[in-house]
Amino acid sequence: MRSTTTLAMTLAFMASSRLATAQEVIHLPSGDTVAILAVTQIRAPNRPPGLLIRFYPYTSLADTIHLRKLALSLRQTLRPKIEATGVPWLVLQATDQTPGPHLGIIRGENYGFVLEKRSNGKWYFLDGSEPIDDAH
Repeated sequence: MRSTTTLAMTLAFMASSRLATAQEVIHLPSGDTVAILAVTQIRAPNRPPGLLIRFYPYTSLADTIHLRKLALSLRQTLRPKIEATGVPWLVLQATDQTPGPHLGIIRGENYGFVLEKRSNGKWYFLDGSEPIDDAH
């Protein structure tokens, strides 16, 4: 039942947002641009369903400090829609897979950030001690 509700909320997120168009480009307040490649429900052992947002950062995955800033800016931009889903955790995954249709086997690297919403209503990096909204 819970997974059906979460899936319905995820679908509502996708349908009610600009993310309904696959591989949409989003211009962040920082001036950076990302392309959303996927928004989907994600599962992990002993956890309720979460949300995965995979994005192409138009920059190297090697610069993890910049990727973190992009991920936080993307989350802030999508925050009302993320909050509306009610998911308690979220993966923001940067990928070097370029937008667009692909044929055949695709190789790619990903770099992800896991965030969790705790009982105080604030979001943290997984195992982090400082709320991200207070720190960034």
